[in-house]
Amino acid sequence: MRKLLLILPIVLLGCAELSKIYAPSKTVHNEECVEIQMYEIFQVLENGALANACGYKYGIETCNGLVVFVPAQKGEDFYDDKIIMPADGKCIVYDGVYKYTTKKEGNHKTVPKLKIVDKEISNPAYLEWMETQAIN
Repeated sequence: MRKLLLILPIVLLGCAELSKIYAPSKTVHNEECVEIQMYEIFQVLENGALANACGYKYGIETCNGLVVFVPAQKGEDFYDDKIIMPADGKCIVYDGVYKYTTKKEGNHKTVPKLKIVDKEISNPAYLEWMETQAIN
């Protein structure tokens, strides 16, 4: 019994030290980031622009995929054929929808609205781990 009482604190101390070594990462990949990260504007509107998703088809880059809405950003100019791509450390997510009516045919359209956000977000497991470290 005495040996157990002597060994138990050592084991507990070792476990506490291991939990410090195996800390989860502070951030994780933002799961909301969409696969397509490049779009080409084809029509500029007062409140933003409509753009086509770009991708590779048969080894050739094309920008005639999914139509999306890119909201206007302060200080950013939109023009036809401009390529929209997130900066390093950022990614594109879909943030609701945009509805409009085509001028030529009068059709009602609903398309995804883009938003640029951080590619890495806080890891909830890291925050929980930090709370346990404050207790120790």
